[in-house]
Amino acid sequence: MNTSIEYYKNHGPYSDPGDRKALPQGGGADIAQLVRITQANMIHAHWLTRYGLNIAEERRQKEMNLRTFHERVANMVELAGCVSAGEVHAKEKRSIGTCRDFTLMLCALLRDRGVPARELCGFGTYFMPGKFEDHWICEWFNEKENRWVLTDPQIDALQKEILGIDFDTLDMPRERFVTGARAWLMCRDEKYDPSLFGIFEFKGMDFIKGNLIRHFAALNKVPLLPWDCWGLIEAGYDNMIAGDIALLDEAARLAEDPDKNFRRIRTMYADDAGLRMNGRVTSYTQCGPVQSDCTAA
Repeated sequence: MNTSIEYYKNHGPYSDPGDRKALPQGGGADIAQLVRITQANMIHAHWLTRYGLNIAEERRQKEMNLRTFHERVANMVELAGCVSAGEVHAKEKRSIGTCRDFTLMLCALLRDRGVPARELCGFGTYFMPGKFEDHWICEWFNEKENRWVLTDPQIDALQKEILGIDFDTLDMPRERFVTGARAWLMCRDEKYDPSLFGIFEFKGMDFIKGNLIRHFAALNKVPLLPWDCWGLIEAGYDNMIAGDIALLDEAARLAEDPDKNFRRIRTMYADDAGLRMNGRVTSYTQCGPVQSDCTAA
């Protein structure tokens, strides 16, 4: 038995939907259909104007900060009366989230069908030419083909056209997405320019460090919000001690092959307070830093 594959078949505290009666019943694990279900119920916070929406900031902030899929399902039912099985809800009745939330939903739907799936935090290469843009995608195990597949559940037809994407977002080429672990090693070992990695005005080694640690946590089924900070995420890269840098180097190398290094990744996350989210984070929202309890973990 492949221990990692069995581990990722099962829900973690963030992907468990809770009351499954609210989810679409029946249906298989066809990835195209599960992505359609995800997109039928969600809309991206940074693309609202592209869809012709003008949503109150209070609602946008509330929905963007939902951490668990259980909360997301409740929000979908509140907005539209149900979680759609694929018929697209009106745009204003879809739950507002980010790439992380599209990814969490797809992972939840896959795991609910017994398909191993995990959230990857890192950088997409297909948003800004020559740049590595902060992003999350889903990786799931195709049992028939005995391989892990990369799928971006956020990219719908509108986004694909605007971004000029010319590859299959359901089965992505590996080079189109860079995990936080790979980005850290690219800049530390291969001398890539850290300023090419980030989003908006946020970039550089501190941003890469944050995505490395979020990626490592997500490999342990703790996929937190993109602006949740804890442990070594809060430490300034330029002032870090050598031991902490070495720890992150090791974490990045382990995360490069999460199946081969599965047991070490689990042990390292459990044992090291600089990597582990201990139940409390600081969320750097548009309203300023907010201390939050993450009781799901």
